[in-house]
Amino acid sequence: MPRIVIGAKGLSVVGEKKAKTAWTSIAEIVAYKVDLWSYDIICVGIRVRESEDFIELEERWEGFRQLIAALEERFDIPRDWWSKVSYPAFAENRAILWSRSKNLIQIR
Repeated sequence: MPRIVIGAKGLSVVGEKKAKTAWTSIAEIVAYKVDLWSYDIICVGIRVRESEDFIELEERWEGFRQLIAALEERFDIPRDWWSKVSYPAFAENRAILWSRSKNLIQIR
């Protein structure tokens, strides 16, 4: 299973899936659920600026909690996003958590 690694300058995914981006390269952060028939998983998607890259990160991966803490620390993300994405069950509940084009606030 992939592992999310948080660093001072960005994040990377190691293991069977690989990805890497700097905090300053993030253009958009979204959250949504994926229906796996008998249960859902919450995912965070990161769109990388000036490319078509989209990094999908799953809650069951090691380092996901640290990822959420890092995103909430660095970006102006609503604190109630998890409950809005979690419920109701078996619905995608996609939400844009942060977008560079909509947020003029610089990352912290």
